[in-house]
Amino acid sequence: MSAFEQAVEQIIKKNEKMIITSGVVSKVTDTTIDVTRDEMPDLIDVRFTSILTSVQNEFKIVPKEGSTVLCGIIENDKSEAYLLGVSEVEKVSLKIDDLVWECDTKGHQIDNKGESLKVVLSDLIDEINKIVVIYGNDVDHVKLIEIQTRMKLILK
Repeated sequence: MSAFEQAVEQIIKKNEKMIITSGVVSKVTDTTIDVTRDEMPDLIDVRFTSILTSVQNEFKIVPKEGSTVLCGIIENDKSEAYLLGVSEVEKVSLKIDDLVWECDTKGHQIDNKGESLKVVLSDLIDEINKIVVIYGNDVDHVKLIEIQTRMKLILK
């Protein structure tokens, strides 16, 4: 490429406000991912959202390592890359004030104001199991334990 062509390419890149690029996730942390791209420099510390400031309430999709992703690069600055789309999801989480919901291959976790949905439902089943019926049909304790076991497959 001639010096003139390189100069023109630099001017074009300088004026680009946003670039969309694809790659493969090589590393996942709690706050960022690293992305390997074909014949281009890797993107390190790609943010999950375009927002720079730390936020209390967020919706986050965590891609699976080795999956294909789309990343946006703001003003052609690789240090300003953020996640736009994923081909495979490892985990999804949502936080709104005290409410936290997380979903992955282990199940769902729902917490709010210091309470866990799994614990509350488990406590409810334990209390129902304590019921003794003098006249009529007794509580089917075996069924309730089976339900509690099934619930633990869904909630973590």
